[in-house]
Amino acid sequence: MTENSAQKNKLKNKLWLLLEDTKIVLEIIYVFVFLFFFLFMLLELKRYYSIDIIPGYDSPIDDLYGAMKGIISEFLKRLFGEDIKI
Repeated sequence: MTENSAQKNKLKNKLWLLLEDTKIVLEIIYVFVFLFFFLFMLLELKRYYSIDIIPGYDSPIDDLYGAMKGIISEFLKRLFGEDIKI
């Protein structure tokens, strides 16, 4: 009986460690997703209110944001078959 209980405890401990590792990985993914959307929000606010450090100059970040927005828009257009503006 004791040996069987010891094996069950080992299995429980391994399962618990696996769940903890999975939880840590998911938390890291959640943080990255949050930071990604937060960056998009800041860039959209910058574009909407025309906030520029150097007036009239589009930085590479602005160009990258515009390209990513266009790619997402094209993907949604092909996916849903209609013109969707984001």
